[in-house]
Amino acid sequence: MICVPGRMGKGGKSGSELIELYYSSLPPSINALWKRTRSGMRRSDAYVAWLALAAMETRQQKPGCIVGPYCLSVQLARPDKRKRDLDNFSFKAINDLLVQQGVVADDSLCEMLSSRWVTTGEGVAVRVSKAGVDA
Repeated sequence: MICVPGRMGKGGKSGSELIELYYSSLPPSINALWKRTRSGMRRSDAYVAWLALAAMETRQQKPGCIVGPYCLSVQLARPDKRKRDLDNFSFKAINDLLVQQGVVADDSLCEMLSSRWVTTGEGVAVRVSKAGVDA
């Protein structure tokens, strides 16, 4: 799917300035996205499974798309009390998903990243905004 200005999202909006998405589970750690095989690297089973679930959740939310440069903000609910590196969970898999689902055209257009752990709720809240627009 490709992000194009005429693509309609929730409420009939196209070329949105702000998109908020919610996912039921954290993506795999960046350390678990890829698996080495005899013929090279491939996506891990956990990554493929998360992408499939998150893709379904994205489609259900009918997000529309951000055209051009964008900013990405991610809030992740801590699943337990173990020490975890925040940056291992928040950017690569989510940006790949946003491109795959046509929410953004290319993750190279991301101009700002922010993430944080939250202590309430479950899963992941993602906010994608057009770069240069204060939301």
